[in-house]
Amino acid sequence: MTADAAIERFDTLYPNALSYAEKLRMLSVLDGRIHRELLSRYEGENGEFIGYSEGISGSEMLLVGFPYDDIYVKYLAAETDLINGDTARYANSYAEFNNLYGEYAAEINRTHRIKAPAKVHFGGGAQ
Repeated sequence: MTADAAIERFDTLYPNALSYAEKLRMLSVLDGRIHRELLSRYEGENGEFIGYSEGISGSEMLLVGFPYDDIYVKYLAAETDLINGDTARYANSYAEFNNLYGEYAAEINRTHRIKAPAKVHFGGGAQ
């Protein structure tokens, strides 16, 4: 899913007054979390996640693909509920997001190989 598609779907399902830039920042925070907590632990994942800025093409792909890509809409809904001070809706929205995040994390753990830990040598002697 692209950033534009996620924001468009969110705006359709949850009419809101947030700016595009603020929603893009939220998506950047989420993908940063996904990269740090999940993807960076596995082989084939190199580099740092630098985030999204308003200057990016809205056609840039987000990190989570189908069938877990609704995670972005749920996250935007939860964050918007929090901003609006609607704690009851936030609790429900965050529970939906958290459920999808857990499913995605489980899928990543099943299908990816964890990076080998770096070898650490202690002492000054030859190994």
